Amino acid sequence: MDFALLIKFTHVSAAMVWLGGGLAMILAAALMGPHARPEQIMTVIRMVAFIGPRLLMPASIATLLTGLWLAIYGGYGWPAWLVLGLVGIGFTAAFGALVLGPTSERAVRIAARHGDAAAMPDARALIRYGRFDYVVQFAIVFLMVVKPDWSEVTLLAVLGLAVLAGAAVTLRPRAIATA
Repeated sequence: MDFALLIKFTHVSAAMVWLGGGLAMILAAALMGPHARPEQIMTVIRMVAFIGPRLLMPASIATLLTGLWLAIYGGYGWPAWLVLGLVGIGFTAAFGALVLGPTSERAVRIAARHGDAAAMPDARALIRYGRFDYVVQFAIVFLMVVKPDWSEVTLLAVLGLAVLAGAAVTLRPRAIATA
């Protein structure tokens, strides 16, 4: 086995941890249903606040760095799938550090001071933000699997529109009952 294969294995493994860990948190929130009590929702938010900086952020950084290494030294050149994938990974890593992390930490702090019900606006926002983050992440997975070139303008445009539609759907505030 050569070093490039080891980096590629690390890249794919880090992406699996990052995607799988975050998806588990999103599914946990979604499967509770619209009538989940604030205490139940905040249990998931506390897990996100704990796991995010300890597992998900390092995995996202490892995915970005190993992907960048593969792009530079792997002989792929700079096709659309690679450039857009790296941009997407950079975006979601930054989104996690600048939006998801602070929002989850704020929700946990508010819940500790004022009770779980008081943290519901931040908890609801975090769930919406997390869903949007996964729209982008699944677009990245699509790019990595399909590997479109710059000449495939229609495919790239459809993917861009899908991400925009995902943003419109996931970022729209929705009522989450807090019985």
